This record gives sequence, C-alpha cells and structure tokens, in this order.
Amino acid sequence: MSVSANRVVITDATRAKYPQFKYSRVTHELCIVDVDVASEVVIVGDPNNGCYEWLIRTRGVIETYSDVAYGDSSIALRDGLIAYHGLPQGT
Repeated sequence: MSVSANRVVITDATRAKYPQFKYSRVTHELCIVDVDVASEVVIVGDPNNGCYEWLIRTRGVIETYSDVAYGDSSIALRDGLIAYHGLPQGT
C-alpha cells in the first residue's frame, strides 16, 4: 500500500470528473491511498472550509463515494478504507 499526501488543486476544468457532492465542494485532492494494483481511496474536499469526502477509484473510474461532509479528513479516510475493505469479522 502506498500513500500520497500531496494537495492537488482542482480547477473548474477538472472538477467535472468528480461527483457533484450535495454537502461538499471539491477544491483539492488531499490524499490518495493505493489499496491494490488498480484501486485507490481518494480524499477530496475543501480544506479552507473543513469539508471532506472519500471516493474509491478503480483504473481512473469512480466506483463509489461518500456524500456526508466530513469535518476531518482522517475520519473520511477511515471510512473510505472501511468502505473498500469492509469491517473485520466479529465487529
């Protein structure tokens, strides 16, 4: 697993490739976690307003995403990883 934590600014020209979130505005890609050869969990959001979402992207295609306006990027990352891997048995 590799992690990239570079802040990539999202412009109007590139914003169209992201979902239209109901509660968040996407201005940055904040963190990308490669979870397997083809898939990654990506944290996007607006750090100036403290609003984040996760999405799962496989081979460049967004498969699923949150739309809950997390107030903390680490909580969005946690939930994105859980969405990808699932909860451990017995929880």
